[in-house]
Amino acid sequence: MTVHELEEKIRKLRKDYWDGNCTTPDSEYDALVEELRSIDPQNPLLVTPEHGDLKGRKKVAHAVPMLSLQKVYTEGELRKWMESVSRSPNEFFLVQPKFDGNSCHYDHGQYSTRGDGNVGEDVTDVCLAMCRQELQNGFDHKDDFYGEIVIKKSDFNTVYKNVKRDNGETFKNSRNAVAGILNADNCDFYAKQGAVLTLVDYDKYSLRMKMCEFDLKWGLFKSYISKLDYPTDGIVVKIEDPYWRENQGYTAHHPKGAMAFKFENSSAQTRLKDIEYGMGKEFITATAIFEPVNLNGVTVSRAVVPMNSKTLPCIMKGNYNLDATLTVERAGDVIPHITSVSPAPTSVFFTIDKCPFCGGEIEVLESGVRCKNDNCQRKKIHRLYDALVQLGIKNVGEATVTAICNKFASDASLYWWMFSIPTMKDKIAKLEGFGDTSAQIVIDETKRIMDTATMPQYVAAMGIPNVGIRIGTEIEKEYRTVEEFTEHTTLPRLANLDGVGTVMAQRIFNWLYNDNNMNRQSMLDLSKLFKFETHGNGEGQAVAQSVNAKGTVCFTGEMRMKRSEMQKIAKNAGYTPVNGVTKNLDLLVVADNAEWCSGKQSTAIRYGVRIMKESDFLNFCKN
Repeated sequence: MTVHELEEKIRKLRKDYWDGNCTTPDSEYDALVEELRSIDPQNPLLVTPEHGDLKGRKKVAHAVPMLSLQKVYTEGELRKWMESVSRSPNEFFLVQPKFDGNSCHYDHGQYSTRGDGNVGEDVTDVCLAMCRQELQNGFDHKDDFYGEIVIKKSDFNTVYKNVKRDNGETFKNSRNAVAGILNADNCDFYAKQGAVLTLVDYDKYSLRMKMCEFDLKWGLFKSYISKLDYPTDGIVVKIEDPYWRENQGYTAHHPKGAMAFKFENSSAQTRLKDIEYGMGKEFITATAIFEPVNLNGVTVSRAVVPMNSKTLPCIMKGNYNLDATLTVERAGDVIPHITSVSPAPTSVFFTIDKCPFCGGEIEVLESGVRCKNDNCQRKKIHRLYDALVQLGIKNVGEATVTAICNKFASDASLYWWMFSIPTMKDKIAKLEGFGDTSAQIVIDETKRIMDTATMPQYVAAMGIPNVGIRIGTEIEKEYRTVEEFTEHTTLPRLANLDGVGTVMAQRIFNWLYNDNNMNRQSMLDLSKLFKFETHGNGEGQAVAQSVNAKGTVCFTGEMRMKRSEMQKIAKNAGYTPVNGVTKNLDLLVVADNAEWCSGKQSTAIRYGVRIMKESDFLNFCKN
């Protein structure tokens, strides 16, 4: 399937799942996702939350983001992670079931789903009507806890034999039934049939072991969890000490102090038919194309190949050649990868001694194989896609950008994209695998980022060496406008920016004033297409514009008022207070006496989130 066919199939399966109409096995859906990942690793669908908006449900902003978990698929990977976060062999870990249902937060009578991690949906009516609570051992009641809405195995095998959907059919599996019931227009339809849900506290079943006890206890724990009366698809392992667990930190996607171990691998042997090359952020990538094999009911025909030969011509690790025998495994029933290679006796090895896209010279580095030609069209397309990502484009993957540029752009650049794409709907719609809907998404997203991208995002998108959103934020503070930055910057002025210094200042200056000042002029000309926030000369005006709109706000540091009072002021001003800093946060308010660039501020700078002093925020809210 093409990238666009995969995208449409995945979107349809997600919709069917949240409508309770999906009969496709989870393993088949997972295989489609991983096939998309192997073709287009940075496709937005791979990072877009898989949840659907529940029909007509009130939105609930989570005070603490409900993040996903990072995953491993082998005991060796799990042990390696545990060792990496252990302070000693006696580090204690908690081992808990990874329930296969729908994440839920119970907070003083309100039940809400995970949603996108930051904002979920209120499902209190369904839970009050149909959901029993199963709490941590020793607790008769909890006012606030996190858990999973599931259908117990015993309930699904008995009660749900007689529970009919509105089309007269029964549910195919318990996870699908949970989604269908939560998304129903009227839960009474299922409640009257005797359908029951269970909200199980994540801490209800929590086993304890030291790092050094892994070999002794892991098998026993795994067996115990598999026999519980709940649908599970793995095991969660997390550091017991809450302080040390928090100390590991977070990404925008997951906490680093916990890990999900996914159940069971399956493997089969097949023959290699070809190698397909791609271009990553820096390095050339390779994908093995092999005779299709069936792994637990899912057909797999491709997997990523490591490109880490030390010499030229580059031979991929494992001596891949035509008709080589491959052992292919689906780790955790999800990700296909090659575990062994037996070369065919007569065929030559797959090698490259030049860039497969431009024919230019390549070099082998410790971490991969790189094309040395800066004018390589494929590299330019990847830089363009990176720039679009920095600007906040959504629902447009790299494969889409590549297809458009290969057809219409002789020299792909952000300058060409922003000037040309808004007028090209008819041309894009005629490309193979596109159509009017796909073309309109590309047009709409391009126009949207012109209207909503910030100046720090724009600066980061320019490809200036070592300049991301954090440095872009410092440039905006100093220069206020792109015109001021491109027309009146000096080396001393750049070097004085927080986090820059003389070496980076020289790099930025050299980039701006390259041959014929081309970068400087292009950056200035292109900026005129964007609607950046403008800043006035007065502090009050700048503050007002930096707040600008309702959204989420987070507070950090010891402030003159209690946190609850600050949050109340924020709510009265139209903001939704949250406790964590994510890339979707609108505003971070810091205490007037807070140490600059510590903790949440550093994270906010990395995500390009607006930051404001406590006194400025209070003055704005009064006005």
